[in-house]
Amino acid sequence: MLLFALLLLAGFATGVSEIFAAAFMAGFLLAFALASALAGAFALRVKQSVSSAALVRGGIAEGRAVLEGLFVLPAAVRCVWASPAGGRLVYAALRWGKRPSTVSCPLLCPHRGAWEAGIVRLTCGDVFGLFCLPVPASRRPAPLAPLLVYPELYAIPGQPPLPPASMEYSEKNTRTADQGDSFSDTRLYRSGDPLKRIHWKLSIRTGELHTRQYEMSLDQRALILLDDSVCGGEDPEAALGYADMAAECAAALAYYYLSHRQGVLLLSAGERVDAAGPDDFDELYTALAGMAFDAQQPAAVWLPQALADLRAVCACYVITRRPSDDVLDCLKGVPAPRRPAVLVCPSAADIPKEGEALEQGLRILPVSAPRDILARLGGVQ
Repeated sequence: MLLFALLLLAGFATGVSEIFAAAFMAGFLLAFALASALAGAFALRVKQSVSSAALVRGGIAEGRAVLEGLFVLPAAVRCVWASPAGGRLVYAALRWGKRPSTVSCPLLCPHRGAWEAGIVRLTCGDVFGLFCLPVPASRRPAPLAPLLVYPELYAIPGQPPLPPASMEYSEKNTRTADQGDSFSDTRLYRSGDPLKRIHWKLSIRTGELHTRQYEMSLDQRALILLDDSVCGGEDPEAALGYADMAAECAAALAYYYLSHRQGVLLLSAGERVDAAGPDDFDELYTALAGMAFDAQQPAAVWLPQALADLRAVCACYVITRRPSDDVLDCLKGVPAPRRPAVLVCPSAADIPKEGEALEQGLRILPVSAPRDILARLGGVQ
């Protein structure tokens, strides 16, 4: 624009025809650029999508924008994408004609959670870069639902011990064991089996010793207490790291018990998920993925109520970033047979050492990063 104005002034001042010719060419170029930008902005239609496959933390989603519309003049379309990794990603495409074109944008997902992902700004300009006009709202794609990134799932080796026999029998969730509530089946006698459990009638009929087996009701469940409160003044990256660690610890523990047909109850300040068996794990996993970790209520406020009645709990775990004295007192106040077995928290100077914790009846497993989860929780029994 400035060059065109200077050429026009110089032409009027000198009257030289060559300068008027240069000004005419510059004006034609400006008019062409403006026309292509305007025509493109009103001709453009965009359809956007983000890969719907379940994403685990650290994965990459693919954002796609399909650019449609009849472009009589060439135009450059610029798409600005919101990324779960933070910041904005800019991708551009040249449009001319009617054939649709596709713009792909890889979206890195370094943390679990619900994230904005999609086109946040859309502009159309000329190929010379002289004009860049925003696309009208009627031509912009509809906002996408938040992109849900799941915590990474770690498989804890081993098998949890059978919970103590319940006085209330349940036919919905049972396991065959050598002791329990109701006679179920028999198995061959093993050395050391009590004589009172031998099924004498079957043993006489078959000529082999058979031992009774029972159905054991599994109404008892593992209780996972998750501190999802916000910590004032905490570095945002540290807060995201704790949310990853806490959600992945909870997911690993829940999968550990549910895969062995033991129920799990997940409690936090803003969430309650009751999972009775393996089929309920998806609901619990999705809840952990979408948990905001922005509760204003600290764990020490709601923990006493959650620990008040543990008659239906076979194992208890507390996941917190701040193992304060109030939290430790809540745990030590629980009767020893049902006391929380593990307090999972980041390594810190103000938590009891392993020996001191064992003297207090607690078992503390510091997990300072998600990579430590499998090694630290692998010994949970």
